[in-house]
Amino acid sequence: MLKLIIQISMLMIFIQDAFAGQLSVDAAFVDRSCTEYFGVVSFDFSNETGSWLTVESVGVSFGKKSTDDNVAVVTGAELESWNDGIRNKQRKDLLNQRLLLGTIAVLGASSGKSTNTSLGRVAASTLAISEIAQYKDRVKSQYGLARSHLLSGEFLIPPGMMISKWIVFGTESSNPVPYVSSIVLSATLKNGSKFERKINLRDMDEEDDNGCIWQSKQRPVGTEFD
Repeated sequence: MLKLIIQISMLMIFIQDAFAGQLSVDAAFVDRSCTEYFGVVSFDFSNETGSWLTVESVGVSFGKKSTDDNVAVVTGAELESWNDGIRNKQRKDLLNQRLLLGTIAVLGASSGKSTNTSLGRVAASTLAISEIAQYKDRVKSQYGLARSHLLSGEFLIPPGMMISKWIVFGTESSNPVPYVSSIVLSATLKNGSKFERKINLRDMDEEDDNGCIWQSKQRPVGTEFD
């Protein structure tokens, strides 16, 4: 039995090493697009080979079912409304900044790190993270997600280049959710390679988080989190 466990462990390490040689993935909050109830995360998929790579599917989780059940992936009409709201906020922030500097210029939309100025036509509502896998086809066909959205479907990465994807998470004050400090990304390539990686989004050792303000009122004090 011990020998079998060692063999399985070595096989899993081999699979992940093989995948790591093809594709690297990183993630970070898009700070200027976050609010108390919305967290925007940008993922960078880097092709480390000399060939085209096709990512067939991706999935996200916060590692706990209780969290996944209560954090929504913002889609549909709510995503369209969020887009309008965040662009208005960014315009106002930019106006205030220019007033402080004593210069007023023609305002334009600012998108920060992620590409969120063209979200496409949408016609449905949000889904909990735990429901995404179950309703994957519905997400793709009915939600009209932009190509740059993490859940928009299969995508190509050119040799030696990077593709960025984004996703918006939502929480409500009426339904408290544990403070989110990391995310688990799973991906499947067309060549059959599979990968799962936990990515830290916040430094829990820092006393003050001046970045993404999502869940700022729930930030733990003096508590260690996994």
